[in-house]
Amino acid sequence: MHNKASSKPTKFDSNKANELDDLLLNLYPEPADDFDKDEHIFSLSMLDGYLTAVLLCPDMIDHEDWLEGVWQEDALPQFKSQAEKEKLIKLLIAEHSRVKKAFANELTEFEPLVYHEMHNGQALPAIDLWLDGFERGFEYFVDAWILNPQIEAVIDDILGFDDDCDFEHLSLDQRNKSLERLTDLIIQLYALICSNPNAK
Repeated sequence: MHNKASSKPTKFDSNKANELDDLLLNLYPEPADDFDKDEHIFSLSMLDGYLTAVLLCPDMIDHEDWLEGVWQEDALPQFKSQAEKEKLIKLLIAEHSRVKKAFANELTEFEPLVYHEMHNGQALPAIDLWLDGFERGFEYFVDAWILNPQIEAVIDDILGFDDDCDFEHLSLDQRNKSLERLTDLIIQLYALICSNPNAK
């Protein structure tokens, strides 16, 4: 069982974060047995990974476009009221702005926002949902990416990160070091994109 997401070095309102987390979790009715976890963004950690990919994309993604990627492809959420819809969209855009601020300083304050799970009395970081979100963000807008062999190699390392390091079976110290490695990969990808003459 995942606990709420941990804070980041950038400004982070835990109350709003928990509110956004709950709204995302309850976007749709109870999923069917064959529910595909990639059908929509259902947690704050997934959203953070998704928005990281959106903001790394060489082509700027408009709010309307990346918001579409949060929902299920063929079914918009059934909001209880217009006020609930407006609240969620406001929180989503605020989270987009918060993540975007990390890019202002060349990702010097960037850190993946991950959940923690309790195991033998220890709160262990879990990266699966963050990576699911990043993969969705990349694949949803894959046509907007300007790829070269170096960029593709780093993206492959990120998408395969969980399996490659067998993250689930690592100790707390090993997980923390792996998180640092994941952060380094994101920074490396950002640097490659910025140095690409065809990028924005």
